Amino acid sequence: MSNSLPTAFVSHSVPGRVRLRVPSMRQKEDYFARLREQLASVPGMRRLTTNTRTASVLIEYAGDLPALDQLGADHALFSWSSARTRIP
Repeated sequence: MSNSLPTAFVSHSVPGRVRLRVPSMRQKEDYFARLREQLASVPGMRRLTTNTRTASVLIEYAGDLPALDQLGADHALFSWSSARTRIP
């Protein structure tokens, strides 16, 4: 992977659950394995499921989820696109 981070966006969100998409990482199992490993320790994370075929990340959480753009930056996993973000 180059020095630039892949772009992520929220495709769907309801309280306690959010689905991210990272289209440029489609079929990249090593990327999603690293993402699962790094985000699993985030406080409040209940379950984290990835799908490399759809380049999606399903996050189920309790309480308040830290800002997704900050999570991506802190863990050097993705940059943020607010163009398609829909958070209730």
